[in-house]
Amino acid sequence: MVERISSLLSRIDWKNVALLAAAVALAAAYFKLFAIVFFIAAVVAVSFLVNQFHIRIIGIELVTFATVISGIVYGPVVGAVMGAVLVFISLVFSGFFGVYYFWLIPEYAAAGYLAWLWRDQPIAALGMNILLMVQGLNIVLTYLFARQNFFKYVVYIATELVFNFIIFSVFGAWALGVLA
Repeated sequence: MVERISSLLSRIDWKNVALLAAAVALAAAYFKLFAIVFFIAAVVAVSFLVNQFHIRIIGIELVTFATVISGIVYGPVVGAVMGAVLVFISLVFSGFFGVYYFWLIPEYAAAGYLAWLWRDQPIAALGMNILLMVQGLNIVLTYLFARQNFFKYVVYIATELVFNFIIFSVFGAWALGVLA
């Protein structure tokens, strides 16, 4: 048995194995980088369409999904940076300007960080838990600092919860599997 294993190992061209391993590692690194670019492009596209069709009251957004997936796959620092950058991009391209920036950017940075810390939860539960925390704080801050927008924001949150539940349930495990 030992001779067979030794014979098999002696026939392997280790240079080719090393080259193949390097190619696979580079492809994986490239694909993960591609995923970040894809997340940014998807957030820009959705946010732009939301603004163009004047449907900002409806909670269609990919920031939460991309932030949570990034936090799980790339770690807490990248998750936090992605959360902050993606929510900023989304706010700009959606046409949201105002006091919201002061709390949304830090909240989504925290969301990306927490996704890493709580990554052992099922993805749909994790995504919804983080979204509920973010929106729970947002609704209080909106009431305190932008009361005139409170009703619109409640409608936004209700539709955002449904939208994100669908996105996390349908695509969450798949996205993690592809990027793992």
